[in-house]
Amino acid sequence: ATPSNLDEHSQDPSIVDTLHPHLQDPDDRGQILLTGEDLVASCSKATECLFLNVIKDVRRNNNTFEGDPIGDVVRAIEKTEGSLKCLSVVECIVSKTIFEAIEKYGGNLRCLLIRSSNYSSSDRAEDPEDKSMDADDKAMAKVLRRCPKLKFLFIDPEGRHSLFGNESWNALRDGACPNLQVLWVDDVQDTDDRLNRCSADPDVVRQALAQGTPLRRSLKMLMVNPDENCKSRFVLSLDGKVAKDRLEGEARSIISIPEASSIPDDHSAYENRIQPLVSVVGL
Repeated sequence: ATPSNLDEHSQDPSIVDTLHPHLQDPDDRGQILLTGEDLVASCSKATECLFLNVIKDVRRNNNTFEGDPIGDVVRAIEKTEGSLKCLSVVECIVSKTIFEAIEKYGGNLRCLLIRSSNYSSSDRAEDPEDKSMDADDKAMAKVLRRCPKLKFLFIDPEGRHSLFGNESWNALRDGACPNLQVLWVDDVQDTDDRLNRCSADPDVVRQALAQGTPLRRSLKMLMVNPDENCKSRFVLSLDGKVAKDRLEGEARSIISIPEASSIPDDHSAYENRIQPLVSVVGL
């Protein structure tokens, strides 16, 4: 096929692209100019590729997305009536209702990219601690089990809330997406003693990627929790063996700060001792 770009498909009804530069406000850090009403009107049964960008209820320079960042996305997905083959959700709110729409209308999806976060505290102004509407691992697993044609899956929740945990990995282990060829998951959590530890139980991930599982047989590219050098923390070698396994993350470095009682009377001497520590922790 001859390579092409989205500009050349401007009249193609099968593509709805909200990431296009013409829909971003250059004077407002990329605030989307598209309204929720326009988004819904742009989608139809002919829509096969839907690229969503910065559709969330976050105020930027006194401007917000003009519409319902949840309801309008749900309605847009519903209007495709199951025709979607590619869905990209970047810098948007993801909720259980959006995942339910994907689950219901995503049976033909070949590509699913989610690089988004759950509600911020400002989105839950009435009750910042209420997480009942947030998308979660259980909702993600349901999506996977209803997308049997999926070939490309990219998940990065970009926040403290996990989207891809034990239930999602178990779904893949059980063969939920038998045609999956590319899997990129970046979902880590920090604990009291570890940094960048896999949000899912590392043993669950290892079982999903073990020899003989449907996931292992179908995969051609794997990236799990990439580090600062974009290297996977779980690597399979060409002979099928595990070459690297850093799913447990890294141990926290503990810096001991002298107690107040140990501070010498000569404060300048103390400052000479403490300053290197201050530099290390970036204070």
